[in-house]
Amino acid sequence: MAVVHRVYAEALLEAAKDEKRLDRVRKEFDDFATAVEGSNELRSFLANPQIESQSKSAALEELLTGADELLVNFVRLLAEKNRIAEAVQVHEEWERLLARE
Repeated sequence: MAVVHRVYAEALLEAAKDEKRLDRVRKEFDDFATAVEGSNELRSFLANPQIESQSKSAALEELLTGADELLVNFVRLLAEKNRIAEAVQVHEEWERLLARE
């Protein structure tokens, strides 16, 4: 586990708890991570360095239509920081943090 994955996971966890939206964000982040893990095409798209982060953000926002704004903003941040290809690893750390709660 990389420290950066923990930093992002902790930030999302604290924001979701502060906003009292932990259950919804947890389910939607689980669903998102499952979708990424289950789609070679999506993983390749997210990992492709030739695709600009803005294009990835736009595609992800469409994919997450109707999702909690907190998760959408979090995924957008991962894309902007060129960390979106690591979303599954961030989710794994998120699950470890939740288990400790």
